[in-house]
Amino acid sequence: MSRSIEPPTTLRELADHLGLAVSTVSRTLSGQGDRYRIGKMTQARIEAAATEFGVRANPAARGLRLKRTLTLGLLLPDITNPFFAAIARAVERGAAGRGYLTILCDAGDDAETERQALRVLRERRVDALIACPSGDDPAPFLELAKSGTPLVFVDRFFENLSAPAVVSDDFEAAREVARLLVEAGHRRIGCLQGDPRASSSRLRSEGFRKGLVDSGCDTEPVVAGNAFSISDGYAAAQTLLENDPRPTALFCFGNVNALGALQALGEAGLHIPEDISLVTFDDQPWATVLATPLSAVVQDTRRLADEALKLVFSELEAPGSQTGVRVRIPTETTDRGSIARLTP
Repeated sequence: MSRSIEPPTTLRELADHLGLAVSTVSRTLSGQGDRYRIGKMTQARIEAAATEFGVRANPAARGLRLKRTLTLGLLLPDITNPFFAAIARAVERGAAGRGYLTILCDAGDDAETERQALRVLRERRVDALIACPSGDDPAPFLELAKSGTPLVFVDRFFENLSAPAVVSDDFEAAREVARLLVEAGHRRIGCLQGDPRASSSRLRSEGFRKGLVDSGCDTEPVVAGNAFSISDGYAAAQTLLENDPRPTALFCFGNVNALGALQALGEAGLHIPEDISLVTFDDQPWATVLATPLSAVVQDTRRLADEALKLVFSELEAPGSQTGVRVRIPTETTDRGSIARLTP
């Protein structure tokens, strides 16, 4: 009389069933198959068998073995901003592929909320943190770094902190926008700078001014704005439009500022580009469906997230190995016709 064979219920039993090493099965089911160069066919075979028999990796056991919580903190200034939402999505998916859970905190562009979020993440004992700071106070992040928690900045950083950072090449991107506007004949240009405390705003301002000089423009841009928000973009655009003569072009340092500027231009009865030109830093889907699609600096949010994750996991494997690293991701400026060509 033949004896029935019980289906596998644990990783070890599943590995025996497939004739593979337990580590191969464990790494595949924890999302680390590619990292350990496990063949695609082998991964597919393991995943199919795991689905069939209902076998899953035990993250708690793996965490105990590694002496980690297998959680990653992600702190962003404003999750309602589509740019940061895209980064959050890419980080969450990338972390999940490595077997990590992401705890997302939204600072709401508020310094106290940011400090509270950092305290919560420390209490949760996250293994590492990816952060885009809201303000200009590095103290809470310095405290976190001193505690031994790996810290990587994304999009913005503090010059006086040695934590690694991944940012778009803000300086060169803004320099290119200045060149495009000057070549189109613009000399009176307004800038909606967003939050002037942010490293991204500062570098965009410096790059834009350098681009004007390099292009032979001897006029200074007129600058307004104090935050990356629709309301601030609206108010800043209104301020710039009150200049006499008014600017012939506006450069928005962020996509949400551009939305505010569009509202102000519409209320003033101005059309793009017939009455005024408009360029925005950071492309969004809505920019292409306007009556006049907006010219924009396109940032690679997926690569920003991927590079930040690489730095985080390098720091987890070798603490201090990425100290002072600055990764700058190239951008692409797309001219969609919202820049008028002025006649001399």
